[in-house]
Amino acid sequence: MKIALEAARALDDKDCWECLGEAALLQGNHQVVEMAYQRTKNFDKLTFLYLITGNLEKLRKMMKIGASMLFFSYLDLQFSISLSSVVLIVCMII
Repeated sequence: MKIALEAARALDDKDCWECLGEAALLQGNHQVVEMAYQRTKNFDKLTFLYLITGNLEKLRKMMKIGASMLFFSYLDLQFSISLSSVVLIVCMII
């Protein structure tokens, strides 16, 4: 994985990053998956990754970035629903 990450950085090609992200996901390496999704601007998958790993801070940060661009898209709705759902689930557990 280390060599593949170095190669993806050197090539900086979207297809390479997508393949690396898939391979890292299969191996459970969510740090490399996150990097691959960021490099390919795959925000839907990145949002889901943050949701399933419980990284609410990064979900909030992405939501703020989207709001600062002065547009509301499907992703903004998805962020809001994801954050609300996680907060609701946590409240139910506690």
